[in-house]
Amino acid sequence: MAMLQRFFDLERLETAVSREIVAGLTTFLAMAYIAFVNPSILAAAGIDQGAAFVATCLAAAIGSLIMGLAANYPIALAPGMGLNAYFAYTVVKGLGYTWQVGLGAVFLSGCLFLPALVYIACLMARGLAELDWDDATDYAPAVLTALAMPLTFSIATGIGFGFVSYTAIKALSGRQRDLNAAVVVVSALVVLKWAVM
Repeated sequence: MAMLQRFFDLERLETAVSREIVAGLTTFLAMAYIAFVNPSILAAAGIDQGAAFVATCLAAAIGSLIMGLAANYPIALAPGMGLNAYFAYTVVKGLGYTWQVGLGAVFLSGCLFLPALVYIACLMARGLAELDWDDATDYAPAVLTALAMPLTFSIATGIGFGFVSYTAIKALSGRQRDLNAAVVVVSALVVLKWAVM
């Protein structure tokens, strides 16, 4: 127990091994359905259900272990539901491709998009480093944008939220002179889009 407390720095995080075990079991029970649902969806595409079950379990175990042991972050990772249905029912059954061709396309798209994602992450990190962290009106919109993206499951919505929050925070704090006209126009368009939808 003492080794786990030291390794995960539980005392500084104001938690205990027993609490983390309960949290881990709760998370496991909440996401265990994936081990059964994902293979049944992929079986509709012709993939062996037993192989899909093993792959789903291994992907969840390896991803969660890396997140916990390397990043020391209490988030479980597993194959996502939704794209598997798109893969099985649209790509394979609807468009008529074999599941091997479909998985090949998934692999190639991952290879193509990974460098772009790394580049975007580097640009975002550089932008965060240039923020004035002593001025809440400067860093709050960036933090709100970073939070909005995963919470809304949309990069575009997160960026739109960033424009709106930046404009609102600057205007409400009396720093309208810091605002660029283009930023105000984009913010107004985003709010208009949200109002119409």
